[in-house]
Amino acid sequence: MSPQTFAQIIITLSAVAAGWSLFLNFLLLLMEEIKNYSIMDRKKERKPRRGPDREALFSEPLRCWKRPGAMMEM
Repeated sequence: MSPQTFAQIIITLSAVAAGWSLFLNFLLLLMEEIKNYSIMDRKKERKPRRGPDREALFSEPLRCWKRPGAMMEM
């Protein structure tokens, strides 16, 4: 085998190894992004529902308990 053929084989093998390394690195990054973008994370990011304000409901004695949106009696 001539030295030129040997050098071509080495260069080709190193190029293939570099290509596989880049491809696997890309796959690893992609899998990491998919793992970070799970359904549970998206549910956590949503704003919580606005329920009735506890402090407004129970600010007065129980006989004057108010419903949200109801008119107050004077």
